[in-house]
Amino acid sequence: MEIKPIVDNLTWDDFICKNENTFLHSWCWGKFNQNIGNKIWRFGVFEGNIIISIFLSIKITAKRGSFIFVPHGPIIDKSQHAHSYNQILNEVKKQLITLAEEENCSFIRIAPILNNSEENIHLFQSLGFIKAPIHMHSEMCWILDLKENEDEILKKMRKTTRYLINQKDKHNISVSSSRRLADFDKFYDVYKKTESRQKFVGFSKKYLQTEFDTFSKENKALLFFATQKSQLLSVAMIILHGSSGYYHHGASDLLDPKIPSAYIIQWEIIKYLKENGFGFYNFWGIAPEHKTKHPWKGLTNFKKGFGGFILEFVPTQDYILNKSYVINWLIESIRKIKRRF
Repeated sequence: MEIKPIVDNLTWDDFICKNENTFLHSWCWGKFNQNIGNKIWRFGVFEGNIIISIFLSIKITAKRGSFIFVPHGPIIDKSQHAHSYNQILNEVKKQLITLAEEENCSFIRIAPILNNSEENIHLFQSLGFIKAPIHMHSEMCWILDLKENEDEILKKMRKTTRYLINQKDKHNISVSSSRRLADFDKFYDVYKKTESRQKFVGFSKKYLQTEFDTFSKENKALLFFATQKSQLLSVAMIILHGSSGYYHHGASDLLDPKIPSAYIIQWEIIKYLKENGFGFYNFWGIAPEHKTKHPWKGLTNFKKGFGGFILEFVPTQDYILNKSYVINWLIESIRKIKRRF
């Protein structure tokens, strides 16, 4: 096995499309990270001239300690046998250690794309990884299969969800979409109102705007807007990648809680994705079933109302390089307690 940089987006995306992945390992996500000031590296694991794995590496610089992060990766060729995963992951780890030492990082962090199972957790443990104190991206997602017709999708929804979707005409709700950066401020205005109302710390305007701009330039992002009599009620940022659409960011202005704009906008997104040939709608993160006081509990119930299934990944893993990792571990552990997840 040999690890070499990959500098061609067509080579990268061709491999991505053939194997399980999310947009967090897309060429665009790497470009987005560069655009917000993060250093990135794209590597391929080669067996002769054949690529058997790829991994995006991002340097995260923070006061608590810098680290190298692999989001929803590495991506390993699905034709590889299980015993090869250990060998490939070990080679990836060696490359990441070298990179981290060159960049003066205190640890390596991987958010695996592998399904959450004892076997896959042991795979990381056997290579010296430990469970990270917090997650970086969603480790449990809610997925809706779009291959069935609209009637079947509606039939499998929660009764209340189906009823609220059908209130579109009654409340005179219209839904539109845009790829124009000029429309971003409308999205962000509702996002900030939601952040203030629900008392959570959201992403900065620069972060969200750069994400949308990076993906929309490649026709891989859309903003959706639900309005009533020119009053903007609900918004969503959808990332388009491979055969899936991703509900990555969303918000609602609850001027009238009785108006179900959040449900109506989701149904219009589902219809758009179906009409444009996407096979799945990824609602993104949800809370574990047993955590009844999780801050995402209400959002989780909302997403599950549309029908679908859970996709759960191996928890985020850390590989410690030096003692300064302890500082990061303490800060993140306290943060986890404060935010309750």
